[in-house]
Amino acid sequence: MDYVERQDQIERINTVLARDSVQKVLIEMGVDPDDASARVLLLTDAELQTLEQHLAELPAGGVGFLEVVGIVAIVLIVLELLNVTNFFTEF
Repeated sequence: MDYVERQDQIERINTVLARDSVQKVLIEMGVDPDDASARVLLLTDAELQTLEQHLAELPAGGVGFLEVVGIVAIVLIVLELLNVTNFFTEF
């Protein structure tokens, strides 16, 4: 993947993370939205592609509650895999 393509993917993912509804759920789950956006920059090319693919599978229309929960779950899983959060180990 070239630099421009990587930057485009990061921008698309951060656009989703910037939505008020997504940020609200992230905060409710104890994740700072700014940290989540910063961590997107550290993802490998393969992780970016996986995350973007999951986001692309969401409905093209408006984002409802279930879609927001799905987005947040994907972000939390990626952050957990990168050992940024311990969200899932707290349970």
